[in-house]
Amino acid sequence: LLKTFINMMGLYPVGTVLKLDSGELGLVVDYPSESERTRPQVLLLVDDGQGSLRGSEMLNLADRDQKTGSYERQIVKCLHPSVLGIQPSEFFLQEAS
Repeated sequence: LLKTFINMMGLYPVGTVLKLDSGELGLVVDYPSESERTRPQVLLLVDDGQGSLRGSEMLNLADRDQKTGSYERQIVKCLHPSVLGIQPSEFFLQEAS
């Protein structure tokens, strides 16, 4: 049952903030590949220089290094958006406009 749920929703729900091995933060926005439900597409979050975070670029965590075949970035841990003082919906609204 859990495997079915993960296959439907993905391991990291949309709106989850992920810390990557590069130190970057990414907001889960989609799962572009049905076969990679543990590797979401994220909106990278960067400091805006005023103490807040803003969205910068989209990144597919299923992307692999062409030379080694390993994933370009690894997920280190999940963070609740409230820990960072952000509302995921604000980023989705920014992307839509």
